[in-house]
Amino acid sequence: MKNTDLFNIISFEIFYRCLDEFPSPADFSIEDVANQVHNYCSGLSSSPDKKKIESKVSDTTIWLKQEGYLVDRGSGDTGFSFVLSERGLHTLNLKPSSLSSNESFGDRISQGISNISEGTLSGLMVEFFNSLREQLN
Repeated sequence: MKNTDLFNIISFEIFYRCLDEFPSPADFSIEDVANQVHNYCSGLSSSPDKKKIESKVSDTTIWLKQEGYLVDRGSGDTGFSFVLSERGLHTLNLKPSSLSSNESFGDRISQGISNISEGTLSGLMVEFFNSLREQLN
């Protein structure tokens, strides 16, 4: 599995957790997200090991915060506490062309990671980040 695919899966799971709790902060640990991602990836070819997933969860979460998708509400040594930023929420309300229905990114993400194939998930997250870039230009 490529690092970008793993990043997309982790991002999806983090956005799912934050959207589920919005407007309150979502509290989660690296292990919580890594376990869910590991369960999702376990049936896929070239599934990454748990330590790699945990490392990528940490890196992905930091990146999403630094890029303005998440606002830190008191993360610490034991876990994260994030709420969606205005930028993150706005992007979740966009309607991607990759979905056949009139669903928004948020509609699809709110259904959870277990209900989506790896290819669809990766394509959805690529379009998610691209759509925001297009709006900023």
